[in-house]
Amino acid sequence: VEVDMHDSNNNSGTIENDSRGGGGGSQVTGGGLFAEIVSSTKTILFTSRLNCLLCFIPICFIARGAGAGDGAIFALAVLAIIPLAERLGFATEEVAGHTNETIGGLLNATFGNVTEMVISFFALAAGELRVVQLSLLGSIFTNSLLVLGVAFFAGGLKHKEQTFNKKGVALNAGLLLLSVVALALPATLQATRTNSLKDSLFISRISSVFLLIGYFGFLVF
Repeated sequence: VEVDMHDSNNNSGTIENDSRGGGGGSQVTGGGLFAEIVSSTKTILFTSRLNCLLCFIPICFIARGAGAGDGAIFALAVLAIIPLAERLGFATEEVAGHTNETIGGLLNATFGNVTEMVISFFALAAGELRVVQLSLLGSIFTNSLLVLGVAFFAGGLKHKEQTFNKKGVALNAGLLLLSVVALALPATLQATRTNSLKDSLFISRISSVFLLIGYFGFLVF
């Protein structure tokens, strides 16, 4: 880097990149990478007041080792998972902000629901099918009713009239309707004893394939 300070009439200078060494551009040094990691870690750990709840993570393990009741352990685990879920959403949004809409939407949809995915994985491994069903139902109600209602309310406090993307609303409503049908059809057939459990399971799997196709079509188009 060469600084030209020959002009004594002002204090401004010009900085020129010296590419004679063959580099031709800026490079991230080891110290710069370490400083970036430290800065990112501080941002993740100290920019949210919810992070004070992280202390419940070791408390939860201690309570389990001490033989505490299931209700107490569950309450401690819920408190511990709140800041983790919030920081995961924050990191996902930061990464999605540096990508296009398709990749950003895929990241938000995938990692935004990772909490439900983890719960469903361990619950299925333990044979707790009812827990998985209630987790999915709660996730649907939260995103379609609670989040939407809070957004309407918060927007109405500041704006007298709100505008929305008509095509986006129609598309999301169509996907939501498709999801409801895909979930309701196998359950209805099983509840009315119209088909056997094997047939209902087959219909459920076929419905999941169409849901994935519809979702990826939504991301692409």
